[in-house]
Amino acid sequence: MSTSYAEITERIVRESEPPAKGQRFIRDTKLSGFGLRITDTGAKAFIVEARVKHGRPRRITIARCQSMSVMDARREARRVLGELATGDDPVAERQAEKHRNVTLQEVFDDYVDARNNLKESTRNDYQEALNTSFADWLNKPIANITEEMVARRHKDRGKASPSRANHAMRVLRALVNFAMGRYRDADGKPFILENPVKRLSRERSWFRVDRRRTIIKPYLWPSWFRAVSELRALKSNADVESVRDYFLFLAFTGLRKEEAAGLPLSAVDFRDRTFAIIDTKNSDPHVLPMSGFLEALLRRRAEAATGDYVFSGKTGRLVDVRHWIVRIIGESGVRFTLHDLRRTFVTTAESLDISAYALKRLLNHRAAQSDVTAGYIVHDIERLRRPMQMITDKLLEDARGGDL
Repeated sequence: MSTSYAEITERIVRESEPPAKGQRFIRDTKLSGFGLRITDTGAKAFIVEARVKHGRPRRITIARCQSMSVMDARREARRVLGELATGDDPVAERQAEKHRNVTLQEVFDDYVDARNNLKESTRNDYQEALNTSFADWLNKPIANITEEMVARRHKDRGKASPSRANHAMRVLRALVNFAMGRYRDADGKPFILENPVKRLSRERSWFRVDRRRTIIKPYLWPSWFRAVSELRALKSNADVESVRDYFLFLAFTGLRKEEAAGLPLSAVDFRDRTFAIIDTKNSDPHVLPMSGFLEALLRRRAEAATGDYVFSGKTGRLVDVRHWIVRIIGESGVRFTLHDLRRTFVTTAESLDISAYALKRLLNHRAAQSDVTAGYIVHDIERLRRPMQMITDKLLEDARGGDL
């Protein structure tokens, strides 16, 4: 950066050369604080420099030189310098005004930008919660959301689904907390002093939602297994076998739906007979052994693969299998969700008296910090192979109706 002094005129503006690198400043000798900035790209702009509240230096761009004459720029500089002299900070005031009126949607967008490690599935889930529960609030200033609005919306949404009403309010609470730390007035003070969602806790208004405990019961398992296994005969479609194996893979591994759907072929090791889930809910890499059934399934998918993922759809990885769930329910008469498959896997494992530590490892659950014993147990993948095979054998036995 280079600096020189001269009375800024039209000729100075026209003839001033850009620096080889960085910026060059020409400070006006006639009006202190007025100047010309030239970048190495040749861009030229009129600026004002001064110290504002608490002695903070402030540089304000007035206009690009091609859009304003020197005379008009000098006049504008005097006005801005006058504001700064009285303690006003035009830049801070404009920023504060923007922050004062930041909308709920803008807060969410800034929240996503700030959270570099936010999973795409989480981002989509939050946006869906906003669109569903707060569609009429998205373009309103977040600072205008009151406790009364929160209480009324929570109660109204709870009539349709208490769990979704609670979830939406947790999303809103996170965004308001973010806004309280991010958006400030010209003096650096937050616009929002208290999160309006706190009212639900203060008044104990959160809906009580019992955790789902549904599984596919043993007497229904043969019908479900048969309907899934016979998907290949239902329709001539390139996705059918991939979808069929995806459902079976979920049932025989206990994985979450996103973890299984995002399994890349590169994460499958047939030499070691293992597969690895890298993008997990708790961000801990998850390596599991293959049972015999799973090895055959994964080899089948690897041979048929046309892309990078084990379970492929029309446009890459499987994304939406809801219509397949409806079809399986219709064929089997067994109502289920994908997470029911994970609970069924867990229930089967517990019926075999598999150790709690092995089960936690199979499910990629972190041990509680207070669990000292878990800290001394090192799980080797091979130590999980027998439990995984036991669960597979039991599920296959139940699929045959327990005859074997």
